[in-house]
Amino acid sequence: MNVAILLSTYNGEKYLEEQLDFIAASKLSGFCSVYP
Repeated sequence: MNVAILLSTYNGEKYLEEQLDFIAASKLSGFCSVYP
């Protein structure tokens, strides 16, 4: 049971990191397109 919780927590953190990277990248590209 503890292993499943650890795995889901780890996967959740990886997912959040990827989402944050994607948001940061899209904001950065949007910023660059507004100010070339």
